[in-house]
Amino acid sequence: MVNFDKGYVHKKNDFKFRPGVIKGLKYLCKHNYYIFIVTNQAGIGKKIFTLDSFNKLHIFIKEKLQNENIFIDNVSFSPFHPDAKLKNIKEIVLQENLET
Repeated sequence: MVNFDKGYVHKKNDFKFRPGVIKGLKYLCKHNYYIFIVTNQAGIGKKIFTLDSFNKLHIFIKEKLQNENIFIDNVSFSPFHPDAKLKNIKEIVLQENLET
């Protein structure tokens, strides 16, 4: 985990890197590793925050990292949750649960 978990972090004021993350990411960049962010974002499906809020936070994170010469290659996320309030997201989760 790269940031402190304050529960459904979606605002830049609530985002704080954990100790050592910047140093570790710099090491990876220096050694030519690709860096990807993969994150669960059930808060989108539960309507706790919007996709727009998520995108704004990740623009902020990327800019902050770029100031440290750290570059993110890609961001992937999953908004799915069985209790999702967004109908199409809930239906996809229910369908996946039935298939397994």
